Amino acid sequence: MNVSHVIRSILSGIACLFLCATTFAANLGVGGKDLTEQYVFAEMTTRLLQSKGYKVEQKDGMGASIVRAALESVQADLYLEYTGSLVVTFNKTTAKRTFDDTYAKVTEFDGKKCLISLASSDANNMSALAIRNGNPRTEDMQPVSDLASAYISEKSILTATMADQ
Repeated sequence: MNVSHVIRSILSGIACLFLCATTFAANLGVGGKDLTEQYVFAEMTTRLLQSKGYKVEQKDGMGASIVRAALESVQADLYLEYTGSLVVTFNKTTAKRTFDDTYAKVTEFDGKKCLISLASSDANNMSALAIRNGNPRTEDMQPVSDLASAYISEKSILTATMADQ
């Protein structure tokens, strides 16, 4: 890293801090998308901040692009987002990365917009497949890949679906 790069980085940081400092409001706006877990996250975040003495306006139920625009235009002050969505959807990159590389890329992209990603939570959104015991059509299935194999081979299987709302 050369000296001019360091100086540019420092000046960018100072400019970002100046711009961001002008956007603080009396109330915090907690945004959330229109997904079940986002309603829960927004509610939990709102209650936590209120318990710490903050005045909070909860702004959930928005589409992804709308809540992101609200954050960028200071209509919302924070919301929980998946790092994969941040890097792919909002920063238009699809390169495969490790979690640490994804987080670094999000920090790089969003830092230019005065947005900060805090440390990740211990929660994740990994999927699981639930199958009822005693169903002869699914008794040999274990991982989700077995369900895909059954579908490809046109094996008769029992399926179900669930909507968020």
